[in-house]
Amino acid sequence: MVLGAHGLLGTEVRKQFEACGFGVEAPDKREVDVTNDLDLHPYFLHTQASIVVNCAAYTKVDAAETERDAAFALNAGAAFNIARYCTWRGMKLIHLSTDFVFDGETDQPYRENDPTHPISVYGESKLHGETLVMDKFPKAIIVRTSWLFGTSGNCFPKTVMRAAKQGKPLHVVNDQIGSPTYAKDLAAAIVSLASASVEGGMYHVANAGRASWHDLAVECLNQAGIRAEVVPIATHEWPAAARRPRFSVLDCSKYASLGLKPMPDWRDAVARFVNEEADL
Repeated sequence: MVLGAHGLLGTEVRKQFEACGFGVEAPDKREVDVTNDLDLHPYFLHTQASIVVNCAAYTKVDAAETERDAAFALNAGAAFNIARYCTWRGMKLIHLSTDFVFDGETDQPYRENDPTHPISVYGESKLHGETLVMDKFPKAIIVRTSWLFGTSGNCFPKTVMRAAKQGKPLHVVNDQIGSPTYAKDLAAAIVSLASASVEGGMYHVANAGRASWHDLAVECLNQAGIRAEVVPIATHEWPAAARRPRFSVLDCSKYASLGLKPMPDWRDAVARFVNEEADL
């Protein structure tokens, strides 16, 4: 069962499971509103699934500052109920979370057990979801990832390439550092985690390397062969409703220790993304 199966990540997770020969249940919002227990209970009662991947999330980081209840309903309340039903049915659960649970006030990649301190409502809601899931279902696997991009939904690289083609000026923040992650690579890792005998707990999974948003923008345009000037700016020059971590690179050594296929470098991921986007 893939919840949030029609979003940026969920679409890729569904495709990867199907490519590996799994039968996949992929209900959309009309079939199952995960924030409504009256929808969840009967669905879990009759499902044939043994594995649940919860990609359903409220991801509008800035809007969450004024839509706190909606963010917590999906990222925390729904996550708790999904974990509750997985416990009840004895299912394997993989729940997705984010680097935004950290405040970014460090220069070292974050490990799974490092102290959390979200600085946005979105980060708060995702951290609360993590806590509720682990309290209810300690055997759950929680995957934290970061800076997600892909062909199956809106994302930063698409926005940059579209703006450059339209001749719009490009001013991109260069003092936030993270781990850009290709949805297709993350989906493959999730399928590996679902298929392997892996202990429950927290795992950081992101493409290798680190970049600023400016680095990511430049790499996307270079790979796409688009000539455009990308002006680096500071965070304070691009005001936003929600604060972002200054540094949120994830240490993925725990995932690497499992012996599963390693995550490629983010530049390699960008090259494949650009090629795939061009073929659509």
